Amino acid sequence: MRHANREQGSATIEAVIGVPAFLLFVLLIIAAGRIALARQAVEASAAEAARSASISRTQHQAKTDGASGAFATLVNPTTAALPPSVSARLRSRTDRFPIVSRMRS
Repeated sequence: MRHANREQGSATIEAVIGVPAFLLFVLLIIAAGRIALARQAVEASAAEAARSASISRTQHQAKTDGASGAFATLVNPTTAALPPSVSARLRSRTDRFPIVSRMRS
């Protein structure tokens, strides 16, 4: 009988140590997935900004088109990597005033 009680105590200790470790592992996997999605969204936004700016005729139009293309890609609902209440601040080295865009749901 004493041997069975020892096994129960051992199983409890294993559960106390194992369950939080397993939950931490699952949460780390979820966080890594969200980081990968956000990175992909930012890369897609940069590619869209470069594409939009490259087909513009003037430098001012290129800045405006690039910023609006990047912002449109970031807040696109099909991306689902960023929450709907995203705030983007796009700034180049030569701009005195940043282009600030906000979307509220």
